[in-house]
Amino acid sequence: MTILPVGQSEIPDSSGYAHLKDDWAQGKLHPAPLTREDVDKIFTGENKDDYFAEYIATGDINKDNYSDVIVGAPGYDSFRGRFYIFYGGPDMDEKFDKILDGEIGHVGWFGRVLASGDINKDGYADLAITANHMYQQRGRVYLYYGGPDMDETPDKIFDGENALDLFGKSLALGKDVNSDSYGDLLIGSWDYPGNLDRGRAYLYYGGPRASMSDIAACIFDGESLNDRFGNEVAVGDINGDGFAEVVVGAWGYNDAQGRAYLFYGPFENKNDITLNWDTTNASIGKHTLKVEIPPVPGEQNTENNIKTVTIEVKEPRR
Repeated sequence: MTILPVGQSEIPDSSGYAHLKDDWAQGKLHPAPLTREDVDKIFTGENKDDYFAEYIATGDINKDNYSDVIVGAPGYDSFRGRFYIFYGGPDMDEKFDKILDGEIGHVGWFGRVLASGDINKDGYADLAITANHMYQQRGRVYLYYGGPDMDETPDKIFDGENALDLFGKSLALGKDVNSDSYGDLLIGSWDYPGNLDRGRAYLYYGGPRASMSDIAACIFDGESLNDRFGNEVAVGDINGDGFAEVVVGAWGYNDAQGRAYLFYGPFENKNDITLNWDTTNASIGKHTLKVEIPPVPGEQNTENNIKTVTIEVKEPRR
């Protein structure tokens, strides 16, 4: 069995197809025209300039043991963007079953990038979808939980930090980085900060629907400006220790020589927390301050999540 590159297509307005064909005699790759008979199913966009099928993924969204086909059309409605879901089955049809639309009135390029995987451990594939041109290309990522009848309203929203960051340029979803049995989400922002192209990647830990945070648990930064760190991201357990590793690409490194970075999990968030207390009107004496940090999904040891500090306010000197 050999894979034949696409030649001249007989299917109107089609491009980017590949198909399989027996070729035992020659046993090599060669061009061949693509005909309607060569293809089992064809999914076609609604309008010209929709960019339908710029991004494609599969995943079992409704947990019927058949993978579903998810197709993005970021150009739909003047680049508002749209995603189409086609449920798989023994004899699936070519009509979409679900539509996910970008936000009304925004040129967001919704549907530019997609990742699928189970992030809340319910057995349904979830979807993370990018609209990286939202809010002056600050970028936004939408998380949709899969289910028997998937809701068309996003369940979680993640936003970039600055205009021109292109947050959501790349996505990886479903692999477990912190070994809590929940899939996690990794988002690349290759133009961070603000089109200076150093790049940044954000890791969000998965968990039950109600408790997953939209604040990044860990942040990975590029080395230099113009590296475009985060142009691609991937997650997987490379060394077999039960923790998925993070891999981030930076094709702009050293005048486009390029570099890829591997980070072994698990990771710690070492961000400092600063507390400011205005003691102008505080009463004289000792005061106990208590700080409590909510546990992240799957966190087992919460002993250090609560801290108390005693501060003494003294009489002013005369």
